[in-house]
Amino acid sequence: MNVYDGQTADVGGRLGGVENRLGTLKHRFGAVEIRLGAVEDRLAGVEGRLGVVEGRLAVVEERLGHTATKAWVLGCAAALLIGMLTGTLGGFWWIVQQYIGPLLRASAT
Repeated sequence: MNVYDGQTADVGGRLGGVENRLGTLKHRFGAVEIRLGAVEDRLAGVEGRLGVVEGRLAVVEERLGHTATKAWVLGCAAALLIGMLTGTLGGFWWIVQQYIGPLLRASAT
């Protein structure tokens, strides 16, 4: 049995094949490292963009907190309608008292 001591001795043609395979693996891992570096760069860009989106969403969330809800708008509309009805009926009653009341008193005598 021959022991590989760092030289290019060929034991049954296997060591030369192993060296070639190791060279191929080194080349492929180098390509993988380059691609992972590119992926890391892209992820850094995505993180930056997500930070901007996160800030914008915080602004939208705060603005929506100040936006009137459907229940609030309907409640205000109902209060306004009740106020207008009360004013209209109060005005009509005042007109009845001012104009029709004296006529009824005058006709009673």
